[in-house]
Amino acid sequence: MDSSSSSPMKYEDKPRNWAELLPELTASILHRLGVVEILENAQKVCRPWRRVCKDPSMWRKIDM
Repeated sequence: MDSSSSSPMKYEDKPRNWAELLPELTASILHRLGVVEILENAQKVCRPWRRVCKDPSMWRKIDM
């Protein structure tokens, strides 16, 4: 089947807010950042991200 004949995917029209992600998902994303990025930038994005960044589970393993 030709891809042009398939129906397009439908997306929700309402915007999504990163601050509403589950803390576990936010932590999974933030774990991909380096220590400096977390300390200097990520924790300043919003209160939910700051809470995740301050959680001890974020700091069990630190790559230097």
